[in-house]
Amino acid sequence: MVCSTRRWLGALLIAVGGVQAGCITGKAFEGARLDESPERVHAACLHGEKLRVRYTAVVTREFGEIVARRERGAEIDVAALEERPRRRVDGIEVVPLDPEDTLLREGCTPVQVRVTGLASGAETEGVAAESPASDAVLVLPAPVLHRDGTAAWVWPLLPVTLALDTVATPSLTVLWGAYYVVTD
Repeated sequence: MVCSTRRWLGALLIAVGGVQAGCITGKAFEGARLDESPERVHAACLHGEKLRVRYTAVVTREFGEIVARRERGAEIDVAALEERPRRRVDGIEVVPLDPEDTLLREGCTPVQVRVTGLASGAETEGVAAESPASDAVLVLPAPVLHRDGTAAWVWPLLPVTLALDTVATPSLTVLWGAYYVVTD
């Protein structure tokens, strides 16, 4: 009886894998892909030589479908933003912070920030409470706050999905290694 159940379960997995449009591993990775861009900056302040911002990030899938909105906080070195010639945005270090702890009461001076290239396409000014530290406005390119990657839950599934893909489409056995090296 146990052998018969295993056979039926195996046949069901092969059938599901066979009618799946595309490889199962690819579908799993597609579902785990994270793409998070800033949508709106709520507040900003200077904490020493670091700029702290609290913002709303929009999480999208591959074709721009909005999945969620999350409150985020970050700390960025001001010298990296003001350096000439401008540094590439992927070369600027961003330290994620808890959004609630972003604006410290002590030692954090409110500052005006003009954010360019937001997900919504508009430019906004995130002005923190009361009076800014100076009349200067810091320019913050929105791509500095962009985050992407792959969710951790997909990695334990990789051996199972690769095995199913190998049974359903044997040619993937040869191609999957090159595909993941090039795409991820």
